[in-house]
Amino acid sequence: MRDLVFVIFAIAGLAMIQARTAQASPNLVQLKLYSSPSLKWELEIDPGDRHGRGKGSYRMLNQGKEVWKVEIPCTLCDAIVGDDGVTIGYGYGHGIEGFGAGGFKDGPGTLNVVIIDATGKVRLNDAIKREWSSYPHGFPVPCVREFVVHTAESQFALRLSGDDNEQWSAYRTETGERITNYSHNDQVAAGPKSKPLSLVPKNVDSLPIRELQALGSFVLGAPPKVQVIRDIAEFAFDEHGRIGFLRRERTGAMTIVIIDQDSHVIAESVLPLSDPSQSCIEWIAGERWIVTASGHGEDAKAQAWWFDAQKQTFSQIKGFHSPAVEKVCRANDGGFVVLATKRSRYQS
Repeated sequence: MRDLVFVIFAIAGLAMIQARTAQASPNLVQLKLYSSPSLKWELEIDPGDRHGRGKGSYRMLNQGKEVWKVEIPCTLCDAIVGDDGVTIGYGYGHGIEGFGAGGFKDGPGTLNVVIIDATGKVRLNDAIKREWSSYPHGFPVPCVREFVVHTAESQFALRLSGDDNEQWSAYRTETGERITNYSHNDQVAAGPKSKPLSLVPKNVDSLPIRELQALGSFVLGAPPKVQVIRDIAEFAFDEHGRIGFLRRERTGAMTIVIIDQDSHVIAESVLPLSDPSQSCIEWIAGERWIVTASGHGEDAKAQAWWFDAQKQTFSQIKGFHSPAVEKVCRANDGGFVVLATKRSRYQS
């Protein structure tokens, strides 16, 4: 019986590991630029890992000139730059999913609260240990849900969420000192005496209660008649002020509709494509419109058709070869120009 119990627990543990590693791929962290309110200071953060794990390269500009450039052991996923050149932010040592480079055995990592002064010196790197969530496929805890700065009081706070609780952690900007915690039940944890962060109320019972005035009521009746103008994906105008738009149908198809200023339907035809995905429309000249449809994913391609509003017919544009089309615009010579995006595995 003892051996049987051991086998059951071993299998359960293996299943837990498989469940965690079977989560969706971690979010990608891109190079990002943060500016101060006056736009005087600009901080560029270049992650050393595409998932935001580990070190990052930081470069600060003052009125366009580089002031400092350093490498810090953690990568910030959000930051605020003040007009004094001080940066406040936070990041996750193993990414927000806790997906370490070595896999599950590396643990969920830490939440790092960071202050960088105007010279590039790290004033604070508070590494808060994270734990695996008790919920299936949940992010490790704590996670940052809100990040606020109280400039007048030289303080900032983060709203941290756990599996079944929530708290605010407040810090002094000038020293990096953690001054107090406000838990979800408004009890203040022990700490040095200081003026509390005014953005976080200590007693929600003191907040005023206001009665809402009843404005009336209505009775739900039969479903309305299906309208022509609905579920619009893209639209454009012609020289007469008529509106052409692409309408998504519940079946997954896409319909092109041309209406006048009084909403009278001039043309209505379904695109000759079973899965139109991302589509664009533009008026070219007379009764001629162009419609494009692009796929999603890596190396997505686009197709294009002429649409004759008078005859309500489509004709595929031969020789049109393009990556996924984001926007199409008419040219004065009766042609058109497209803005396209070539998508690769990790970026577009």
